[in-house]
Amino acid sequence: MAARVHDTAVIARSAFFFGGAVLICGCFALKNRVHGLAGAAFLSFLYTLTGAGAVIGQLREGDFHLAAASTRYLLALFAVSLVYLLIAVRAFRKARHERLLRELHAED
Repeated sequence: MAARVHDTAVIARSAFFFGGAVLICGCFALKNRVHGLAGAAFLSFLYTLTGAGAVIGQLREGDFHLAAASTRYLLALFAVSLVYLLIAVRAFRKARHERLLRELHAED
């Protein structure tokens, strides 16, 4: 039981760290949009990797129990960061495509 409480505390601290850092990048994006959003996407990518590593580790050790609060919390944070990352990548690709089209039409 004590290990589960410790796991939840570690996950909560990492979530506060990454969440706070993404929030700071989001505030920075109000002034400098591209760099702030890129920073937030990079931090989201790091947390997605961290969450995936934790889930894979739990699965490998046979310690993955969906009834445990720490596991549900980890999966929720992993899913949110993955969704944010996918939205950011899609937005970056769309913006790049639109920029390339504008450059192409400007040459005509």
